[in-house]
Amino acid sequence: MYKRAFTLAEVLITLGIIGVVAAMTIPTLINSYKKKVVETQLKHSYSIINQAVKLSVAENDEVAGWDFTLPAEEFMKRYFTPYIKVDVKKVSTDTGMLGDIESALSINGTQFLINRYTVRPTGGLYHFLRITVDINGTQKPNQQGRDRFNFYIVPTAKNVYNTGEGDCLHYVPSEGVYYDGYGFTDKELISYSWRGCRGEKAKDKDYDDESAINSFCVGMIARNNWKIPKDYPFKTF
Repeated sequence: MYKRAFTLAEVLITLGIIGVVAAMTIPTLINSYKKKVVETQLKHSYSIINQAVKLSVAENDEVAGWDFTLPAEEFMKRYFTPYIKVDVKKVSTDTGMLGDIESALSINGTQFLINRYTVRPTGGLYHFLRITVDINGTQKPNQQGRDRFNFYIVPTAKNVYNTGEGDCLHYVPSEGVYYDGYGFTDKELISYSWRGCRGEKAKDKDYDDESAINSFCVGMIARNNWKIPKDYPFKTF
């Protein structure tokens, strides 16, 4: 009686095929998982900001009545931090964003980087706050559109909000929380100045402010029901 079995060559060929298939599929699976993490944490962070603002309004005043002239850290202690119902830690303000961050919080591993703006356009003076969410904290790449995303707390309806790095919001209907690029068209979210979401193509040798380049990427995700769209310019995370 002879027992049938695989030859060594057949085993090696089979292992080789499995290795090739794994090499082709595992990176895709890992990146798909990372994309899902980005979507989940980004939507959750937006929810945290919105919920904190709603609770603060109930106890303090409408956003229009908040003192936006306060230093960013004091502003957060008065209007924001007490209303976040999760673990909040103060973290270093050395965030690698060209020194423009005035305050930083760590909320369950996600960083909330705070910057207050005072703008003097023709016809008046206005203040508002930017919160940059870094979903993986201090870990790299620390890049807009991949792990960093901007949101704004604004005190009033306004046609244009400008950070000094170009317009960030258009036709804001009321006070509240808005993502970077709110009010821009789908085409503008990609093409607008250096803020447009163009991935690696957005690099500009004459302008290297990482807080502005690709900052409209969050708008593409928000407008796609908080899912990374198929035409999103960053393919890896």
